[in-house]
Amino acid sequence: MQPTDTPPEPGRKLALLFTIAMHSLLALALFLGVQWKTERAAMEVELWSPTPQPATAPPRRQEPAPVPVPTPRRPDPAPVKTPDIALQKDKKEEKTPPKPSAPDFRDLLRQEEREIKDRERAAQEARLRAEADTERRAAGLRAVKEDWVSQIGRKIRGNIVLPLNIQGNPEAVFKLALLPNGEVIRDSVRLKVSSGNAALDAAIERAIAKSSPLPKPTDPAAFQRELEIIYRPYESGDR
Repeated sequence: MQPTDTPPEPGRKLALLFTIAMHSLLALALFLGVQWKTERAAMEVELWSPTPQPATAPPRRQEPAPVPVPTPRRPDPAPVKTPDIALQKDKKEEKTPPKPSAPDFRDLLRQEEREIKDRERAAQEARLRAEADTERRAAGLRAVKEDWVSQIGRKIRGNIVLPLNIQGNPEAVFKLALLPNGEVIRDSVRLKVSSGNAALDAAIERAIAKSSPLPKPTDPAAFQRELEIIYRPYESGDR
């Protein structure tokens, strides 16, 4: 015979459901009992504590400082190459100076007049300075020449032997020629104006020849090759 299937016992499922329900109620009762005890203990602590204690906050967790992220450096832009034509143009502009603005015609005219007056004034001042220098030089040479002639006269006067019986103070003029060293050139002595006394004229001529060489001027510019000697026997106060 083949076995047949056993039918399920009646009430088995109901008992299983009842058991699950009872366990659930038991677990709920246990949970509620524990929760009630915890709340009661907390209330008792709060009621019987002499001084309220401040709630201490749990220490805050310190977050680590963020690590700075380096900013990537942007590469320098590449230099822009100036075209050769632009460079040549710039060089040309540097070499070419800017053209000055055209001056006013009246300004040019006034400037030219000022320049003309300045040149005339400078020329006049230079001419006056030259004339003054020439005059000072001439005056100095005249003074040197006068002193030179006086020295010559004194030397001739020291070498003359006057004749006797001279009437008055006659004047004789002689011309003569000199060398640069003061030596009287031979045969150059000439009587230009006679004193009227032949003996006196001869005595003056002999004294000139005896005085050679004659004194030289202190300034060579005052030297003269030809001289005129004016001689009088007596100077002021001699008689």
